[in-house]
Amino acid sequence: MPGRQFIEDGHDVYYGNNRGYEYSTGHTEMASPAEDPAKYWAYGWAEMGLDAVANTKAMNENAGTGKGWFIAFSQGTFTI
Repeated sequence: MPGRQFIEDGHDVYYGNNRGYEYSTGHTEMASPAEDPAKYWAYGWAEMGLDAVANTKAMNENAGTGKGWFIAFSQGTFTI
């Protein structure tokens, strides 16, 4: 598991993800992707960049330090 050594050393480790998992299914205008899947999932690279900023902000607020490391890795997939 990536981050295991950090955890064992007492650091907080957070795992982020692109949109599309149980904690990222909220939408500002729609309750469910079933209403209009094309509109619900209409986002691009810019929005995923904003997701990274929001994730980092949430981690810093939770940790209470206002600083931290952001380490990213690919699992060998391509995102459109």
